Amino acid sequence: MNKIKNLFKGSPIAMVVAGILVAGVASAALIHVYGTLTGTAEVEQSVLIGGLDVNTGSLEITYNVGGSPAMAGNTYGKLVDIKNQAEIPAKVGFTTQYMIEGEHGWWDSESGITTSYYETMPSNKRVMVFEGELEKTGGAYSGIILATQDFDVYAKIGSTVVSPASSIDGKLVGPDHDAWPNWDPDVPDAALGGTGDQIHDGNWYALHLAQNNTWSVCYLNTQGTTTAGCHWYPLSGDIDWESMYATENGQNWAEDAEGWDGGTENVKLELPGFYVEVKDLGNGEYRVTLTPAELLENNEMILEPGELTGFTIVNNLAINLAPKTYKIRTNVVPED
Repeated sequence: MNKIKNLFKGSPIAMVVAGILVAGVASAALIHVYGTLTGTAEVEQSVLIGGLDVNTGSLEITYNVGGSPAMAGNTYGKLVDIKNQAEIPAKVGFTTQYMIEGEHGWWDSESGITTSYYETMPSNKRVMVFEGELEKTGGAYSGIILATQDFDVYAKIGSTVVSPASSIDGKLVGPDHDAWPNWDPDVPDAALGGTGDQIHDGNWYALHLAQNNTWSVCYLNTQGTTTAGCHWYPLSGDIDWESMYATENGQNWAEDAEGWDGGTENVKLELPGFYVEVKDLGNGEYRVTLTPAELLENNEMILEPGELTGFTIVNNLAINLAPKTYKIRTNVVPED
């Protein structure tokens, strides 16, 4: 080692070589970045509630439960549209909190109020509405009442349409849930003053609520007359008056309509039943609204890419609920 040191000390050439080596190491340039790309993303919210996002008012949606006032013992629903704008499925969940004004803040439960959630048909479709005289026994109703408006059938996406009256007979239902794109609405002869042709110009459909807790939508034998009975029953099933839910036996719109438009109809339904609302009009008259619906398991639902559907918040008020002012707040949250 001393010999090497002495060599450098005594040799100018060696010293120059060493200097060159040191200078070469000090002046070496290494590239640590080959380039920089800066992206800008103006993000839109994937799931819209009532057509709104958090920037346009979805956190401020308010509604009155049952109008003003709500009656203890009744059940009330609120329908809201929900849309997935993303190109992948979106899973959402529902949570509800309660407050009594002037008494306590937000609690996760409230004695006397039970909240459940249904997937329902969106508001851009026409629901079934019937009015007339019914007999009320406890919380159940019975009788036959006429349709008051024409309505749509919420057909199952991807199912095959069987209906000679449809322009897509034998083809698949698209994402609009429309099995009769050539008719608007799908059932134009349901109510008086409907949009049907001169032969079937309305008042041909009625709702039959039986005392054995069954229900059906029927096509009448005589226009506008329930006493003459029904010709066929495209919808029928059981009804639970406690949950206000009516199941449809075959989960389809099935008409044995031989001789009418050339044959039978069979259209699968997207949802297995209907949420039922009953409004007392006075003097024994009632309005019954049936909205296609399905009770959500675990308070969750999955929205397909681009899907527009609806959900209904159903609040059941106990018969002995104290007369106070209650706030009911439901959050729609993303789920994994």
